[in-house]
Amino acid sequence: MPTHGGSKTLPALLGAYLEDLHVRRYAAASGVRARHVLPRLFSHLRRQGVRDPRRVTESHLVSFARALKEPGANGRPLAAWSRSAYLAAVRSFFAFLEKHGLLLRNPALELHLPKARRLPRARLSEGQVRRLLAAPFPGSPIGLRDRAILEVLYGTGIRVSECARLDVGDVDLYEGTLLAAEEALRIGLVDFVVPPERLRAQTQAYAADLARKPAEALAAIRRCITQGIEAPFDEGLEIELEEAVRLAGTADFREGLEAFLDKRPPRWR
Repeated sequence: MPTHGGSKTLPALLGAYLEDLHVRRYAAASGVRARHVLPRLFSHLRRQGVRDPRRVTESHLVSFARALKEPGANGRPLAAWSRSAYLAAVRSFFAFLEKHGLLLRNPALELHLPKARRLPRARLSEGQVRRLLAAPFPGSPIGLRDRAILEVLYGTGIRVSECARLDVGDVDLYEGTLLAAEEALRIGLVDFVVPPERLRAQTQAYAADLARKPAEALAAIRRCITQGIEAPFDEGLEIELEEAVRLAGTADFREGLEAFLDKRPPRWR
């Protein structure tokens, strides 16, 4: 967590910001957008000789917003809604820095977000929907893919960005249901969501964190869950009590107590 003491580089603060998004259970898409947008901002600031976040001014951010209007590698500028999403990520980042006392004044407070052209509110007729779904050529793999995408979008109401991140495992063919990762996170079915490119690193970090904890206590927790999940409430409490009594006689229990009294990190067996 950032503090008042010491100057921190923008890339280091990006890591702290991403961790904050994770802890506050923001959608995975917010982290993906931040990893894409903020390094681009940092490069823009470096070209202007700015590396310290405390030296960033409103004019620097306005200059970045103007640069987003310039044609990209494909010869076209970003659409208004894309520029708005980019600048929203910038505003969120600087609000995070201000919240943790790294800035005296937030330079992004007055940063204007472009207004994207709204889609028409008219609804498609049944005939128009049928023609839309029939548009992809069914005799090719790409046509079948496009037809499936259209049916998923129309049948579920999920966003295009959510559809793009769907995996085979998100589909339950037996129940005929679809559960996107962000929805699973929202309803508490999973603890966190990470983009595919970070899955290995996140899994290794999680495993390393578990390895630093007392193995006997972790095993007891697992037994309580597996044995008590289908048991009546009173029996579940008895299972937990038995495990607690057993753990009280272990070396790890004594080490945890001594470490607490000595105000030092525990050294588990």
